[in-house]
Amino acid sequence: MRKVDANTMEDDITVWDPLSLVEPWHVVKRFARVTTPNLRINMWSCEENNNVIKGADGVTDFILKGETGYKDPNQLIRGPEQAKTPK
Repeated sequence: MRKVDANTMEDDITVWDPLSLVEPWHVVKRFARVTTPNLRINMWSCEENNNVIKGADGVTDFILKGETGYKDPNQLIRGPEQAKTPK
């Protein structure tokens, strides 16, 4: 990540995962400064293994291990090579 100017951040991302991707995935994202007051980052945006949720009142809450809805980070969906069982 780098600050391009006073109002712009740039994120240059390359994901390399030979078990899940045929080739590396690359993207460059630019983000403009937001001046809206009381802006919050949504901590519940990533769903695959996220145990942070937005409650009915709009407050961030955490689902703890053992509670209903808990997503075990050790049980993520895996690519075809990782999903194979040894013979």
